[in-house]
Amino acid sequence: VLPNDTLWNAVHLPAIRAAIDLRREQPARSIEGLASALPYERAYPEAPYLRGLAYLQLGKHSEATAEFRKILDHKGANWGVFYSLAGSAGARAAAAESPRR
Repeated sequence: VLPNDTLWNAVHLPAIRAAIDLRREQPARSIEGLASALPYERAYPEAPYLRGLAYLQLGKHSEATAEFRKILDHKGANWGVFYSLAGSAGARAAAAESPRR
């Protein structure tokens, strides 16, 4: 990895830091750290996935659903495991968002 590599500095490193922040229960910091990945998230699903998890931790279910939807709406892309993970996490977010009966 080159120290000046754009994708490393804008996507991969912030995603690693965001995952650490989530583990430390600092979801707002996680979301803030992923800001640099916004221009690249259609090609790198870890950013919207981690952002969605952070919104779930914050109790912002509609925002979480929107982040997971970014992945689910592009089924033809090579998302690997993120497509399945976004599906289950998106279902959790949607269930928490809908009113209970």
